[in-house]
Amino acid sequence: MKWIIAGIVIGSLAGAAATGGGRAATNDEDADPSTLVYEIDRYGIMLEKTVELGRTRSGRRAAPRESAQTLMAELQSAVLQYNYARFENCSQGYLPKLSCGIPWTPAWLEEPAAGVKSRDVVIARASEVSDHVQPYWDAACAEAEKRLEHDEWMPYCSIE
Repeated sequence: MKWIIAGIVIGSLAGAAATGGGRAATNDEDADPSTLVYEIDRYGIMLEKTVELGRTRSGRRAAPRESAQTLMAELQSAVLQYNYARFENCSQGYLPKLSCGIPWTPAWLEEPAAGVKSRDVVIARASEVSDHVQPYWDAACAEAEKRLEHDEWMPYCSIE
């Protein structure tokens, strides 16, 4: 079994070396749009699979869920999810006035979550996130209510 895995790894490395390591082309002549689309899609899949692998890890979290560190990391993740939702919705032409534009990147997004020790800081930053996410969600639900039947939009807009 170990030799099979070694063969797969060596074959993968040889293939990566032959194709430039699986990286996107670096000059315009080599930048075939369909290749770039494929590569960019691969990055998303790689990241999704990495998260799935992390979920299979046995053991405990590095910090308790209620800790300022964990809550801060989850707030940072919420900001990234908010920006991703806006990107996806903009690309679909959904809520363009709210979805299209530069991503929201509060200064604290780049701070290490482990550096946040105060719940007061977490509460203030959670309020900032709410100030962006809640109106966006409210607008999406208001728009959906106009064009969909109640039983079609309500499952998306009722999380309480």
